Amino acid sequence: VSPMQSLSAGLHRALITWNPLRQLLVQPALAMRLSIYNPPAFAKALVDWNVFMSGVIQKRAGKPLSAEQKAIDEMVSRWGGLDGVDRSILVEGPLRTMTTSSLPGGVKQAAEALRTVDKGIATVGFDAGEKFNMFLHMATIRNEFKMAGKNVDDIRVQDEIFAKARAMTLSLNQAGMMPYNRTAASLFTKFLQIPHKALLQVTANRRLSNWD
Repeated sequence: VSPMQSLSAGLHRALITWNPLRQLLVQPALAMRLSIYNPPAFAKALVDWNVFMSGVIQKRAGKPLSAEQKAIDEMVSRWGGLDGVDRSILVEGPLRTMTTSSLPGGVKQAAEALRTVDKGIATVGFDAGEKFNMFLHMATIRNEFKMAGKNVDDIRVQDEIFAKARAMTLSLNQAGMMPYNRTAASLFTKFLQIPHKALLQVTANRRLSNWD
């Protein structure tokens, strides 16, 4: 990673994650298009979010889950889509990945404190909003498949759901990064990949049909 790439990543992470209230609202808003894509499946996905979150609370309290809570929880765990939101290419940055062990004492403490603050801000803002966004996409597609008579407990069907969810959310992971954002040009092209990916989504993505 070049110094210019690190600078670009740091500046763009600060621009997005250091405004947590905005991102807490902006990230889930991206899923509102699902209300047009498949209204019944989206409405059920909103219910599924409450089922999932109540299950998370019950698990932490050591209480048993209902059959539906267990099914959703196991599928989310297998998917892993909520675990990787902090590694989105939108918010990658040197603070997240830097190694502090070789730094001098005072500098190390300051760097670790800054990283802790940065992570905390991201957790309550971007990460929380993006988890809701990702879940709604996955759950909407899950319900779409259920309505079509598919067995969503089947691992192969789940893999189809996960692939479609990644495609519909623009595959914003390291594997999905546009080549020009791996260069110094990323300082100026960081967000160009969003409309670029959106255009490819409707013209060249083989995981999605013309209707999708």
